[in-house]
This record gives sequence, C-alpha cells and structure tokens, in this order.
Amino acid sequence: MARKPDFSIILNTLKRKDEQGIVPFFELFADDEIMEEVMGYKLAKVEENPDRYFDQLISFYRELGYDYVPFYQAPRFPTPDYIHGEDTATYRRESRKWMNEKGGPIKTLKDLHDADWPKPEEAVDFDLFRKLGEHLPEGMKVVGGASGGPFEHSSFLMGVENLSMAVYEDPELVNTLIEKIGNVLVGVAKIISSMDCVGAYCFGDDLGYKTSTIFSPRHLRRL
Repeated sequence: MARKPDFSIILNTLKRKDEQGIVPFFELFADDEIMEEVMGYKLAKVEENPDRYFDQLISFYRELGYDYVPFYQAPRFPTPDYIHGEDTATYRRESRKWMNEKGGPIKTLKDLHDADWPKPEEAVDFDLFRKLGEHLPEGMKVVGGASGGPFEHSSFLMGVENLSMAVYEDPELVNTLIEKIGNVLVGVAKIISSMDCVGAYCFGDDLGYKTSTIFSPRHLRRL
C-alpha cells in the first residue's frame, strides 16, 4: 500500500530542511501510454470526462509514491506547423507528431501582429486545475502550469531554423515574439500559482540536448 502523500516532503527537500528524510520522486510528467501500461486501463479523455481522468491520474501518482500530481495545459497560442507520422514506439499513441523545424506560422512582424493571441486569463482552462484540486487526497498537491517556455514556443511558431537566423537578421521580430509569449506565460503563472491546490508552478523549456543548448547561453540570456 502506498504511503500517505505529503507535499511538505518536497518543499523540505528543496529547502534542504530534512537531509535525513525521504528523497521524494519527481518527474515533469509521465506519458499517457506509459500510465496506461502500468495501471492496466485506458485513460479517459480530460476534455470528455475530467472527473474520471483526474481520478485515474491521481491513482497513478499516488500508488507509485508521489506527493503531487503533475498537470499541464498547452497555452492557446497560434497553431504550429506539425508533421504527423506513424508511432513506432513499443507503447504507442494513435499517431506521433513532430514540430516543423524549418518553419511555422510566424515569419514576419505582420504575421505576429495578425495572429490570434490569447489574453493570459483565456490562455488555458483554469477550471480544470480547480477541478483537479477537488479530487486531490489530503496531503497531495498539483505541480504544473502552462506547458512549454518562451524558447520552446518561439521555436514552435517560427521553426528552429528560421528562429536561429532571425536572431541575427530580424532581432525585432524575435524580441517581439518572445515578449508576446512571455507576457502570456507570466500572466498564466500568476493565476495558477494563486490556487490553493497548486503546490508549485512548473514548466519545461526544451533549450537543448545533453551536450549543449541549441542557442548559446549568451543568446538565451539576451532573449
């Protein structure tokens, strides 16, 4: 039987308050197909049956000994140019999609200004975070937020190749895009962080690989 969740263990670990205590598990998230294989059942769709989905999500993380449930939503930015293909992994999704590294919907300042950008309060479905909070057992918290960071979303919307060239050839476009994305993400973070059910705000930003970042640290700091 899994131990009772206690989010304070994570906080104490981060603050180095209890170095002799439990070392908590922490993952950004687990993919749905992995959760289904471990738990032995098909996950509900959060958009169709959020109550059932959240019960299943909580069950997975609680039974594996986590003190939190990760939950992220993709912000409602303009849609990137996806490349779709067959999923050949052992545990498969219905299909696999990749980002188009060569281009995206934002190529010019006009594209940026003409795009449909959400206000922070409309960028994700905040009610889903609140509903997840209603399902949490005592001691458990939500860790999550709007998925992706400024670099990741910029590379999605421009294509990493075009973004790399635009840093030199069109810095105004890059700076404006980063600012637009950043303003939305910061606004979302403020709203989600204020919820009692949220123990920590977290997001991942794909900045590089195990050998180096895609952009130099100098460029990343400037952005």
